[in-house]
Amino acid sequence: MLHGRNDPVVPYEEGRRLYDLMSEPKTFWEVPGTNHTEAFGAKGVDFRPRLLKFLDEAVAAGKH
Repeated sequence: MLHGRNDPVVPYEEGRRLYDLMSEPKTFWEVPGTNHTEAFGAKGVDFRPRLLKFLDEAVAAGKH
């Protein structure tokens, strides 16, 4: 889960709560200084490689 620290749509604390309720495999990536859509847009270049690695590992483990 990518979550912008300044998200006005889904407050940060709610994002953490939703993450806690998710089943594995899961990863929480906080994106400081971003709002709801900026988390993947503006900072996406930093997270795309991490996302692809996470997906590759999840699929390889048979948890897709």
